This record gives sequence, C-alpha cells and structure tokens, in this order.
Amino acid sequence: MKKKRILYLLPCILFILFAFIVVVVDYKDLTKMLDIFHMEIDGKSIFRLDHVLNARPILVTIAGVLTLALCFLSKGKMIWVLLGLYMGFIILMTLLYREEGGQLLNMNPFAGVQRFRHSPEKRQEIINNVWLFLPFGVLLGKLYRKWWIFLIPLFLSGAIEFTQYVAKIGFCDMSDVLHNTLGGTIGIIAGWSGIRRNS
Repeated sequence: MKKKRILYLLPCILFILFAFIVVVVDYKDLTKMLDIFHMEIDGKSIFRLDHVLNARPILVTIAGVLTLALCFLSKGKMIWVLLGLYMGFIILMTLLYREEGGQLLNMNPFAGVQRFRHSPEKRQEIINNVWLFLPFGVLLGKLYRKWWIFLIPLFLSGAIEFTQYVAKIGFCDMSDVLHNTLGGTIGIIAGWSGIRRNS
C-alpha cells in the first residue's frame, strides 16, 4: 500500500523538481523580461498578482508547494471549502485579470511545446499553467476515485478558454487547455495517494 501511494505521488514530485530546475535556469532572464506592475493608460502603476507570479517564478514554485501541502493535509468539509476557494482563484487568474482585445485563437494544442526549448518566458508560462490546475486536481482526487474526474480539468479549462474567446479577453489558446489538463491529471493521481472522502 505504501509503495502504491509513492507511485501515485511520483508524477507530482517529478513535476515539482522539473519546475524548480527550470526556475533556477531561467530566473535571471525572466526577471529582466517581466515587470511586477501593470501600467494603465493613465500612467499609474497598479499591483497585479498575475504579474508578480510571472515576474518572480520562484514565488510560483513556493506558493505551489505550500498550496499542495495544504490540499494534501485537508480533510472532510475542508476539502470542499478549499476546492471552492481554489476555483475562485483559477477564475481570478484566467478571466478577471485579462485585458480586452480581439478574438485571438490558437487551435494547436502543441504550439507552446514547440517553443518550450527556445523561450524562457514560454517555459514559465507552460509551467504556470500546469501549476494552476495541480492543487485543483489534488482536491478532486481526494474527493473521488472515479475515471470521469479526469474530464473535469479538461472541461473547466476548455470553458475558460471559450469564455476568453467569446468575451474577447486574453488569448484563447488550446495549448493552455493541454497544460491545465496535464496539471489536473497529475494532481488527481497525487490526490489518490491520500485519504479520500468518497470511494
């Protein structure tokens, strides 16, 4: 039983190690490219959480590990509370912080992977998209051990991208769906390693 739990956790552990290595390798390049503040039209600098996380990738790793620890330690009704709060965080980061624009669309789910090797910014974007759905997946995995829960991150991410397209905010990108679903899948499997509320 203990070996089985370790196997469930292995993809999550490997992702965390990979994310940490990428952050160390790309840290200087990323902090030069990205700014913590978002400049508005009136010239005022406004604090934006999404810009902080993008400009300081080490914070994403630290926050991700701490959030995962909280998700793994949660029990009973606390799992549902955290799931609701975390879904709110996902909506905040993916819809409420987006600027208005055209109906931009990328239907190639592997477009980001093709640029992964050559762009530190793209690497961090992909890792952030995986991180975003990882705690969400852990909470789902602790609640249910059914095959259909793997569809929830896919449908949620797809709904977010569709909303971005219809509302003309951000960039509707199918590669985001792929990376979010990967994060959710890793999280669900990791969630199965702990105590589940439902069988």
